[in-house]
Amino acid sequence: MREGKSTVMTVDKQNRVAVRQVATGRYTSTVVEILSGLTTDDRVILNPNALIRPGDTVTAETPKSSHK
Repeated sequence: MREGKSTVMTVDKQNRVAVRQVATGRYTSTVVEILSGLTTDDRVILNPNALIRPGDTVTAETPKSSHK
């Protein structure tokens, strides 16, 4: 959350970090339903730490899916 709004950090094609506002739905302790604000092509930083800032360049990795 930033300024009272639900946000996520994404990585663009140039591997730069951006903050996106999203609308959320249901959630559990480990999963949040995103209703709007992202596309299926967006790359989301799953566990950003406090040092990551918009505009930073990162190395993106695709996580191994735990959902089957």
